[in-house]
Amino acid sequence: MVKLLNSLINNIKKNTAVIAVLGLGHVGHPLASLFSNAGFPVIGYDIDKSVIRRYRKKIVIDGYQVSPNFTATNDPNKLKKANIYFITVPTPISKNNLPDLSFIISASETIASVLDREKLVILVSTAYPETTETIVKPILEKTGLNAGEDFYLCYCPERFDLGNKRMKIENTLHIVSGINEKSRELAVLLYSKILGKNNVIPVSSLKIAEAVKILENVFRNINIALINEMAKIFEKMHIDIWEVIKAAATKPEGFLVHYPGPGVGGHCIPITPHYLSYAARKYDMDCRFVQLAEDINRSMPHHVVFLVKDVLKTRGIPLHEAKVTILGVTYKPNVSDARESPAEVIIKGLMQEGADVYVFDPHTTEKFGGKPVKNIKEAIRGKNCLVLTVPHDEFKNIEKIINTINAKICVVDTRNFIKSELLKKSVVYRCLGK
Repeated sequence: MVKLLNSLINNIKKNTAVIAVLGLGHVGHPLASLFSNAGFPVIGYDIDKSVIRRYRKKIVIDGYQVSPNFTATNDPNKLKKANIYFITVPTPISKNNLPDLSFIISASETIASVLDREKLVILVSTAYPETTETIVKPILEKTGLNAGEDFYLCYCPERFDLGNKRMKIENTLHIVSGINEKSRELAVLLYSKILGKNNVIPVSSLKIAEAVKILENVFRNINIALINEMAKIFEKMHIDIWEVIKAAATKPEGFLVHYPGPGVGGHCIPITPHYLSYAARKYDMDCRFVQLAEDINRSMPHHVVFLVKDVLKTRGIPLHEAKVTILGVTYKPNVSDARESPAEVIIKGLMQEGADVYVFDPHTTEKFGGKPVKNIKEAIRGKNCLVLTVPHDEFKNIEKIINTINAKICVVDTRNFIKSELLKKSVVYRCLGK
């Protein structure tokens, strides 16, 4: 056993340990890229055959491309040669807003089918406290192997900000924990190889690490909700919340900048409150403050529909007769991820009101039921209202296009992105929070 452990340690130190990444989405792909480009042999595993085909085309995804050390497969038998397994699968919620851990369970069962002694398993997917110990560990131990003794088990939450060109996965501090000290030490050693030791933060337990990710996401969700509620109040009071935020930010020790918007999206912030609420109920606790924030943020797409209605009134156009284009349907700028995007609720809300809805997003083919348009000019030409929901870089200097193509269009800006002072006076401009 000691000999096997020393072999694993040496393989990590020499960048020769074979790493398997289960789930090649927006988290798994950058992680696989980082390790493969560091020289580690990496096996990417995904049950979606279209994902595997995508890698044969050597596509750069969200700015990350894997090296020749990487191979993609949907054959679980090829995972046998791995020394280290990462679980980077989605953790959505069900229709009843309950945690859906089916992907974690499936990935754990896949690993269990090939698990051997002196292997390291690391859960990365966002989960509520106790998930690693009560869900992953029992599945892996059905093999007859014991966690912490025969194999090593860790949790290291993904924390990087997708689409953030300044804070990427390789320079984001990583939280690391393990089922025991030896597991944690192995994870620290592994992550230090690609991040540097100063960027790896060990914590005392799996539950602490799981709770860190929950706290971070809930913190952001609550603060975004606060700003969203203030935005709606300030609209009524004829106060520009964007200017208020800019001024408040001059006191960084007393104010942390968050911005209003059409709602929250992605695989973490709108999902995590439900994971926390589920875990809290097991201890007969309620998350009233968290639930209130969730309600506020979920109201924002409906507020955008109201703004569209309101701005169209200035032209005497009822919503059910209007042609409306949505600019951007991903959950944040310059990424392809459209999970839990507030644009979906906005589009469906407008369509329920009878509007003819068009969609343009250069980063994704997702339309959420809207009609696709080929380019930005087509998105503007002949339309009654333009709704900017995501400030992609491709939409910079859109003012010139609006002035040239359709200077009588109504504009609803949910991100304070469009420079209204550059628009012709014939354009009716409305900004959320102004």
